[in-house]
Amino acid sequence: MLEKWKYPGFAFAFLVLTTLLIFNRMTRFNFFVFLSLTNAYFLIFRFPDVANHVNFLIYLNIALMTGIIYSWVRQSNTDEDYYAMMRPVLRASLIGVYFWAGFHKLNTDFMVVPQTIVG
Repeated sequence: MLEKWKYPGFAFAFLVLTTLLIFNRMTRFNFFVFLSLTNAYFLIFRFPDVANHVNFLIYLNIALMTGIIYSWVRQSNTDEDYYAMMRPVLRASLIGVYFWAGFHKLNTDFMVVPQTIVG
């Protein structure tokens, strides 16, 4: 959010919000609000002119928000149940992060074998 400083006031508000969330107890509601606000920022002010990692971040935020909503509807009482519910999404997101982190390196410069100069 701070790369281009298009909206520095909004970026500063997110820094303050993040600091408050770090020093207060993180609840599902607080985390849901944080995810909603970050998605709103990207979708309102930046989308569609965003980098690929921001698109992936929006997807992960929506996936986590869906899991939180489902946990409110399901009303399971243990953290282990919540983790078991979100484990597939977390695994898929980790696989996606490593895939896209390496995938951008596979370009024509990487694939072409250097030609030897015969003299």
